Amino acid sequence: MSKATGYSLWLIPDSKNCELLGKIISQASQTYGTPSFEPHITLIGELAISDRASVIAKTEKLVTKLSELHANLNSVNQTDHFFMSLFLTAEQENNLNIANTHAREIFMRQGDPKFFPHLSLVYGDLSGDAKAEISSKIADILPLSVQLDKLRLIRSEGETRDWYSVREYYLNKGNKGV
Repeated sequence: MSKATGYSLWLIPDSKNCELLGKIISQASQTYGTPSFEPHITLIGELAISDRASVIAKTEKLVTKLSELHANLNSVNQTDHFFMSLFLTAEQENNLNIANTHAREIFMRQGDPKFFPHLSLVYGDLSGDAKAEISSKIADILPLSVQLDKLRLIRSEGETRDWYSVREYYLNKGNKGV
């Protein structure tokens, strides 16, 4: 499936790693004709809330519970799922899990499947050979340690090209949250 619904909350890597990962995503997109998107770890997705003001208010409530987060990206993995075609798996770190728990509580999504933190590199349907080629080119950057210093509210309705940022929030190191 190449379409999404609702809103998503993305954790954005620090500028240095965002640039590095953005180049990988962009090169794969240009080479294989796959959608381009910004590097991120989805904290929670497919928030099917029609009232934009409500989504913003809940996101702002969540931000008060968070501080800058950290992720260790250890390995390249792949699935047949459109939005997880090729991705970097993040360690199941306590800070990411707690942040996801807060998001589930605020958005009343406690019944969601288990949180699986990852950073997608390719969306789409690629052959195993193409995935192996991309994987071999990026293996030397792993493991990669990233600071997640922003939370971005994304309107992720429809095709990837139609998605846009609604708001962006900085996660401060000194914030009393997770």
